[in-house]
Amino acid sequence: MNSRKIVLMAIAAGVLAGCGATAVVEESASAPAAAVEVTPVAPQPAPAGPAEQPTPPQQVSFDVKAFLRAAPPNPNSGPDGLERSREWVVLDWANPAEVAAWKYRESLDDVVLVIRLKGGPRDKVAVMRPAALQLRKDGKLRMDVFNGTNREMAVAFAVQSTVDDVYSESVALPAKPGWTHLEFDLAAQNFKTAASDWKHTTTLWGPEEVRRLVLLVYDAGAGAVIVDRIEVDAEEAPPEPAAGGPGA
Repeated sequence: MNSRKIVLMAIAAGVLAGCGATAVVEESASAPAAAVEVTPVAPQPAPAGPAEQPTPPQQVSFDVKAFLRAAPPNPNSGPDGLERSREWVVLDWANPAEVAAWKYRESLDDVVLVIRLKGGPRDKVAVMRPAALQLRKDGKLRMDVFNGTNREMAVAFAVQSTVDDVYSESVALPAKPGWTHLEFDLAAQNFKTAASDWKHTTTLWGPEEVRRLVLLVYDAGAGAVIVDRIEVDAEEAPPEPAAGGPGA
């Protein structure tokens, strides 16, 4: 096919295409068209918008000494109580937290318990220390709590008693921002255990054989709490037998 025929056929094809028809171009057997190899391109995901970008976790610094210096002094004076211990630990069935006994002032021999709440999906933080106590059934447990947040929270205590580790938890009392003095009646019928179906309808179980003391801060947010002057009415220990006497 000569070049003139190819040009005329190309013009005709353009005219037909412009009219909406399908143009068929005759190819010369002596000049086959080269094959075009097409490589498929994988679809790319659309760029994520600002709301879809993952938010990196933020590390919040907490200076315990600065927190203690900024906190006002406890209006109640007195010796240290059960807060003075190196054995406080955070229980993992509640929200994450940090707990430690600290000197309230560097120049004073005054120890307080600092609980840092980190927030979480549960409604409380729980910390525990071993304690061999024989509580008076008609006594009280007292503590001073400094709520370092700007919201009200609630505080309770629990004990684990006897060889079966029966868990008894008190009702929670409100603690407003600042210092609050709390008193719990050990004889009240407002404790909860597994036997009471976790309703506050029973008495404290096994007060004479307490093995562990638990403090609970009912708050799901972040913040810091000071616990001071944890005192409990306990039975007097029996006197030691005299040397050579009965039981020696």
